[in-house]
Order: sequence, then structure tokens, then C-alpha cells
Amino acid sequence: MPFVEREERRAYTLEMLKKFYVNWESKFDPLSLPRNNNVDTLKLYEDQLQELKDKLTKKSKILRDWKYPENVEDLNQIKFMEDHLIASLNGLRNRKNQLAMEQQSKERYLEGTENLEI
Repeated sequence: MPFVEREERRAYTLEMLKKFYVNWESKFDPLSLPRNNNVDTLKLYEDQLQELKDKLTKKSKILRDWKYPENVEDLNQIKFMEDHLIASLNGLRNRKNQLAMEQQSKERYLEGTENLEI
């Protein structure tokens, strides 16, 4: 492969990696990749790539389980998902109650200021 084409591919790959990892809590910095192409460095990158692919596979499975819970056949996984949903619902209820109380306080305050103006 010609040098220019390799460099174009490398630049494109770096751009894709930057876009892909911008929202992830990852320590991987594609800009830190050296231009050294020795065997040890390539092996290290292959290992890192495999590790990232494994993480992506795991996250994809988790997402798929949440998207299609009817396909989950592991009882422990279902219990974990149920507990997570219950905790999320409780958090939403608490937030809803907090907002309702804040809104009532504002309405009472506004009613009180209106009565002062009359």
C-alpha cells in the first residue's frame, strides 16, 4: 500500500476513534498513538483493540438485553434488571414528589405576593 494511502487511512481511523470515544469514559487517547510500526507496538495495539472489542461486545449484549428483555433467559440477569428498574422508578417518584413540592411552594409564594398587591 502506498505511503500516502496509509497516512490517509491512519488519519481517517484516528478521526473515527476520536468520534467513537468522545462520549466514553475511556482512557484511550487515539492521538497518543506513536508512528512506530515495530512488532511489539503492533502487538500492543492489537491487544488493546481486542480488549476494546470485547468491551464493546459486552456493552452491546447489555443494551440488547434491555432492548429485548423477553430474550433474556438468565434468572439472575432478570432479577438484576428488575432491581435496577425498581430503583430507577423510585428515583423518578422521589424526583416527581420533589418537583411537585417545589411547584406548590412557588404557587403559595405567588398567591401570597398577589394578596399583598391587592
